[in-house]
Amino acid sequence: MGVLGQDLSGMAHGAAAAHALFTAAEALVTDLNEGIAVLQRQATIAEGDASKHASMLQERVGILGEDLAGMADRPVAAHARCTAAEARVTDLNERLADMHKQQTTAAGAASEHALTCKNELRCSARTSKRWLTMPPLRTTDLRLRRRV
Repeated sequence: MGVLGQDLSGMAHGAAAAHALFTAAEALVTDLNEGIAVLQRQATIAEGDASKHASMLQERVGILGEDLAGMADRPVAAHARCTAAEARVTDLNERLADMHKQQTTAAGAASEHALTCKNELRCSARTSKRWLTMPPLRTTDLRLRRRV
C-alpha cells in the first residue's frame, strides 16, 4: 500500500504542476493578446497622425503652388520651395511606410508568440489529462515493479 500511495502522490503532484503550468500559460497568452491590442491601437493612432500630417503637407504644397503662380519674377525660389515641400512629403510617406512595416512586424511576431504559447498550453493540458486519466495500479503491477 505504501508504494501505491507514493505513486498516487506522485500523480497528484504531476497534476498540480501541470495545472500550474496551464494557468501560467493562460496568463501569458492573455498578456500577449493585450500587447497585440496595444500595438494595433498604436498603429491606428500613428496612421491617423501620419494622415493628418500628410494632409497638412499637401495643403502646404498647394499653397506653394499658388505662390508659384504669383511669383513669376522669382521662379527659381518658387521651384526650390516646391522641391523642398515635395521632399518633405516623400520623407513623410517613407516614414509612414516604415512605421506601418514595423507595427505589422511587431504584431506578427506577437501573434506568432501567442500561437506558440497557445500550442504549449494545449500540450501541457493534454499531459495533465493523461496523468488524471491513468488507470489505478493493480497489485500485480507492484510485484512486477519490485522485480525490475
